[in-house]
Amino acid sequence: MVYTLRERLEQSWNSTTLSITSLHHIPRTNGTVKATTKNIKNILTKMVVTYKDWAEKLPFALWGYRTSIRALTRATPYYLVYGSEAILPIEVEIQSLRVLAETKVLEEDWMKQRYEQLALIDEKRARAQYHAQGYQKRIAKAFNKKVRPRNLKKGTWF
Repeated sequence: MVYTLRERLEQSWNSTTLSITSLHHIPRTNGTVKATTKNIKNILTKMVVTYKDWAEKLPFALWGYRTSIRALTRATPYYLVYGSEAILPIEVEIQSLRVLAETKVLEEDWMKQRYEQLALIDEKRARAQYHAQGYQKRIAKAFNKKVRPRNLKKGTWF
């Protein structure tokens, strides 16, 4: 029986450990899913005091994960999805310069600016893809430096 993520989280609320499983039907994304799960788990272990309060801290951990810049894309996941940087709750409360600038803009001008941002989102995503490919090439190059070529002959093991 396959459970959705929500059902799995509801089941594990009463357990002592957080175990999130992924579906294994897309092989090329398994590494990404495992890395993301590992990072979120690491964030949660730093935030959680007792094993019972992880469910309360999960939204904050996800917020932090989604709004942090990735080396792979040089952008935040939030930025790649919505086309603008996230406004942190503290920025609304203290009125940062960015929030003040947006509150003084007329609604028509704001909608026009937002439409322009959304029109450029494909370009931003393409740029992130370009950075991701370059990053992967650098990682592969660093990994391949450690590989020693060996000439194997028929009948030899090593």
